[in-house]
Amino acid sequence: MSAIPVDSPAIEKDRSGAAGRLRMVGAGRISLDWGATTEVVPWSDVISARSVQNHTEIVTHDRTLKVHCPLKTIVAMLASLGLVQVRRDVAVNGSRVRRLVGAGRHRLTVILEGGACVQVGRQFQRDIRAQFGVSAGG
Repeated sequence: MSAIPVDSPAIEKDRSGAAGRLRMVGAGRISLDWGATTEVVPWSDVISARSVQNHTEIVTHDRTLKVHCPLKTIVAMLASLGLVQVRRDVAVNGSRVRRLVGAGRHRLTVILEGGACVQVGRQFQRDIRAQFGVSAGG
């Protein structure tokens, strides 16, 4: 099992280094705008979103997209598509969750499609268990 990569591949941004803006377009697609460029990404390609300093990185199959917006705002915007916050700094595409593994009293790990693992923060465990239909006992 592997963790969500900390060192990301190339981060897409324009020549001035400014991060883009995110919005939902159509059914199951998001777009990221920067300068005169718009990147349209199918929601099924999104793996996770993570907070890094003063921006959020959206990890897809092919690349990591940088959005100058707090993770909390991204989660609120994309919750209807299935983005689920599992830690203060990480949210995952709920359709990519393959297994929940409880270990001990306050430990819960989400295993994503492809084997990536994310430890669930204590304050999010009850919501994650409820969302995926798991009782508190395991």
